[in-house]
Amino acid sequence: MDQSQVKEYLNKEYFTSEGKGKDDEAIKVVIAKITQKWKFLAFCVIVSLFLSFLYLRYTTPVYGIDAQVLIEDDKNGGLSSSSSLAGGILGDLAGLSSGLNVNNESKVLTTRLLLRSVVKDLELNISYLKKGTFNSVEIYKENPYDIKIIAIEDTVKKNKFNVDFLKTGEFHIYDDDTTDLKVKDLDSFKIDKIGTFRISRNPGQLITEEDNNKFAFSIKSTDQTVSQLFQQLTVTVSDKNASIIDLYLNYPLPAKGEDILDKLINNYLYYSLQSKNQIADSTLNFISGRLDIVGNELNDIENNIKNFKQSNEIADIDAQSKALIDNYSVYYNDIAKIDAQISMLDEVRKYVQDSKSNHVVPAGIVQADPIFEGIIAKYNDLLLQYERASISQTNDNPFVISTRAQIERLRKDIITNLNNSKSALQVNKRDLDNRYKFLGSQIKAVPSKEKIFRDLERQQKIKEELYVFLLQKREETAISKTSNIANARVIDPAKSEVAPTSPKRIIVMLAGLILGLFFPIVVVYAQEILDNKIRSKADITNKTDVTILGEVSHNQNPSVIVIDKMDRSALGEQFRSIRTNLQFYDREINGYTILLTSSMSGEGKSFISINLANVLSLSKKRVVLLELDLRKPKISTYMNLDNSKGLSNYFIGSVKDINEIIVRSELNNNFFIIPSGPIPPNPAELLLSEHVKTMFTQLKKQFDYIIIDAPPVGLVTDAQMLSDYTDLALYIVRDGYTLKNQINIVQELRQKQKFNKVAIVINDVPEKSGYGYGYGYGYGYGYGYGYGMDQSKGGFSWLRGQFKSKIKRKK
Repeated sequence: MDQSQVKEYLNKEYFTSEGKGKDDEAIKVVIAKITQKWKFLAFCVIVSLFLSFLYLRYTTPVYGIDAQVLIEDDKNGGLSSSSSLAGGILGDLAGLSSGLNVNNESKVLTTRLLLRSVVKDLELNISYLKKGTFNSVEIYKENPYDIKIIAIEDTVKKNKFNVDFLKTGEFHIYDDDTTDLKVKDLDSFKIDKIGTFRISRNPGQLITEEDNNKFAFSIKSTDQTVSQLFQQLTVTVSDKNASIIDLYLNYPLPAKGEDILDKLINNYLYYSLQSKNQIADSTLNFISGRLDIVGNELNDIENNIKNFKQSNEIADIDAQSKALIDNYSVYYNDIAKIDAQISMLDEVRKYVQDSKSNHVVPAGIVQADPIFEGIIAKYNDLLLQYERASISQTNDNPFVISTRAQIERLRKDIITNLNNSKSALQVNKRDLDNRYKFLGSQIKAVPSKEKIFRDLERQQKIKEELYVFLLQKREETAISKTSNIANARVIDPAKSEVAPTSPKRIIVMLAGLILGLFFPIVVVYAQEILDNKIRSKADITNKTDVTILGEVSHNQNPSVIVIDKMDRSALGEQFRSIRTNLQFYDREINGYTILLTSSMSGEGKSFISINLANVLSLSKKRVVLLELDLRKPKISTYMNLDNSKGLSNYFIGSVKDINEIIVRSELNNNFFIIPSGPIPPNPAELLLSEHVKTMFTQLKKQFDYIIIDAPPVGLVTDAQMLSDYTDLALYIVRDGYTLKNQINIVQELRQKQKFNKVAIVINDVPEKSGYGYGYGYGYGYGYGYGYGMDQSKGGFSWLRGQFKSKIKRKK
């Protein structure tokens, strides 16, 4: 490969790059920036892990406590469970299956009424605290004192009170507000707007002077405690095919959580048994009332018989009328039984017709057929279910409405049956009355006293039978009540898990690690997104395919001149690298003209112009630097030149020969400068003068390089007006100063071919940027010689080495 082929390759593959791999380059830049800030990344990870450790250290762990309750079918004896097969079938048809009952019972376990009873029984309103360095920790059964609630307000807000133990044996109770009390052991004390309490020493715990300022207690209202417990408690029916209720409680103290769950289950069983006993209590009350009434009636009849015998001196009935009277008595007895049954039917009907009371119907009192007895048992069961459902459900609940409707239908059925039974008994009574009257006509000869006596005796027998019947039923009911048990039992008592459910140590530490890594990445990425300044090579290559000719690091010296013949600094080598890169452009002609421009002022055109001209002159080339920024010249100031006469004078014709204003630089004999001269009012018009063309024609004959320090092309058109005289335009981009959208200017210059050739020089690159612009500091002085090519494939340094080796071999 000869030199011309190398030039052709470079112009095609490098200097006209299509920006391949721009997306990969952008990703690499972000990764490089993150890697560059590894200290910040490590700091964020350490801080995040430390915060995670503090969170685990001072966050109260929460433990899971679970228990299981089995709901059993109600098959116990007694009036409350005497439902017939027909009643059971009716219950199933009404939707009262065991699965639905289990769901109802699970709702009962979470009612506020039941939770309130747990709060009051265990006095959960009061929490005992032990103060630590940064926070207070709740203790349970280890507190050296006990607080008992005498009376508490409903509107209590959570309050915290400190407790100190005085040498006098008193307790010093105080808070950060107005409470400051000294209370003796077992004395009661009152806290304004909170309630009245009693404090006592716990004999199981020792109290020392070191315990001062270590203990406290907090008080919450009952409603607040119930609401908190409701949120911590979960009651579910996990298996639809089994009547098992699962209870789960999240609580920071395992022992206290187990006691809460056990108390909740015990209270539920107690209230469940109480509801079952309501039927027995209602029946006993009814029977006791009837016994009092029937007993008084029986006593009155017996007194009447005694008085009648004493007043009439009756000892026995005449044998002649015994047979007739006996038959007569049989009818009387039958009529008396029917009267007793009718009386009992009337009483039961009045009892059932009272719909407001919703009392259960005493079972077995009315001697009826089995179907009627089944309806009464079903009616009693529905009343019990309605009362239990009303605890956990509202009145508009479909189940409550359905149950209430069934109760009304059964009440009507019972009344209808009672009326039918009464009608049938009345028909029988009329028949017996007719027969009784017939016998009465047959015994007219029986003395009237004996007839009266028989009537009294019949009434006495009726009342005796009724009284004995009621006594028997009362004993049966009392026995059935003692055999009642709750319809649930504990199959798995409350037990806490060994490890806390939250916080999870591994998850918290992993989250801390992820957050520590994620936060700096987000910060760097956000900076990259929000930053509108050029920061990396990708910021340039993503917007243009113009060649990046070289880069210049930040100048830390106060002098503008950063390079001389003996200089071997990294900054000097970078200018030499740019000089080397310029050798691969086609410069067969003399007076190779290089124009330097930028987007705006302050990007370092004058600085780079001076040092580029200087480094070219050090290669024994004659170089002239034109200060053609006629609007804001800086080179004269930097080089301490007299600017009273210069290019503006030449363009207007006041200076006839260009050589009159050419000044030799003090840096070396090959470096010449033409100052701008006085600032003209019309710099753009001066550049259209014929003197400009004459100047460049003459300078090309005298110098090898012509360096033009032109105004920013992004602000004025002066630089574009010089394009006809320019062989190469160097567009200066300053790191951290040039805006990203201003790169579109150089892309437009290339696409519209406003200059013959365009390349980019990046100025003020941080020496420790870590991402570079394709010129990483890997050789000698901390610089390299890449030209934007992928150095993993050899890059231009490799290509140049191959070219030189071939030349040597040919020689």
